[in-house]
Amino acid sequence: MMQETDPYKWSSAEVVDFLQQNQFNNLAQQWSDHDLNGQMLLEQVNLAVLKDEFAIISLKERMFIMQTINALRKSFVACTENLDPTSLSAPQSSASSNATGSIGTRVRKGEELVESGGRKRRRLNLDTQPGASQSPTTIAESTAQPRPISSGYLCDIKLTVDEVFYGDTAYGAEIKHNETEDDDSYDNFTIFGRSEFSGTTSFLYRCLHRTFHRAFHQAEP
Repeated sequence: MMQETDPYKWSSAEVVDFLQQNQFNNLAQQWSDHDLNGQMLLEQVNLAVLKDEFAIISLKERMFIMQTINALRKSFVACTENLDPTSLSAPQSSASSNATGSIGTRVRKGEELVESGGRKRRRLNLDTQPGASQSPTTIAESTAQPRPISSGYLCDIKLTVDEVFYGDTAYGAEIKHNETEDDDSYDNFTIFGRSEFSGTTSFLYRCLHRTFHRAFHQAEP
């Protein structure tokens, strides 16, 4: 079957076809049963997932599967780097202007106003805080790009747990607002960092999900 050029947009059937071409028939059958897509293949699959979720016990087989998936990631990055960036940045101009907030709405430094379902909330951009790896100017320019294609999947250096969560942000820093401000939206923060590697965020999501899930069941009477 003819596959979509961008593996992130692959349907479940296209992923199954790719896995079968590489002789991963067991994984292909399970992938089809769960109806998973290409984005999940590139962002969620790792050695632990292959063992725990797909019951692939052999370490050699799991490593071979991961080598194939990593090669697919690299080939996609090489392909997208050859695209004309001027043709990709134009549709994003309206999105960056919307993030600054409407007239009369107070947006503090390092925050972005987000409206969802008629309710406003503020989103804290970690990349604009003191000690972040990028300046606010750099962040504003990077929002005009479709996806950070040169960052890779995992960081090349070893990081501690504190460095993963806080980066270079100083300890003890607090987010405060005036006591006269009683709008609930001021307390609705979503913490994120665009400069994080997708592999790091995927790893943290799975670790935290298991931690909170286990804590929830332990707290049940």
